Amino acid sequence: MTQRVDSEQELVTCDNTGRLLFWDCDVADPVQVLQSPQRMRMSCAAVSPTGSYLAICGDFLVSIFDLAGGIRLMAQGHGHSQPVTALKWSPDEKQVVSVGEDCCVCVWNFYGAAA
Repeated sequence: MTQRVDSEQELVTCDNTGRLLFWDCDVADPVQVLQSPQRMRMSCAAVSPTGSYLAICGDFLVSIFDLAGGIRLMAQGHGHSQPVTALKWSPDEKQVVSVGEDCCVCVWNFYGAAA
């Protein structure tokens, strides 16, 4: 679970059926649901420090979405041999660090949107 920086009342969760759920604290049901076409099991999500991007992790992938541009996939990285269990953005938003059940720590460089 992570909180959107641009909306203090919106949370983002993910589940093991490949869904990203966007919740508003004033509404009982998700306000938006995105389904992974591959139904990738997702285990964690993290909004970037500026709130522009959302990183999610799951089976063996780390995926980054652009939140400001209408929730579009920007990048995916495969670096783990077992499921990814946690991730964290660097404070300058230039890297994402992921940890997996394979006892590996991957550091992903992220350059943001192309100009």
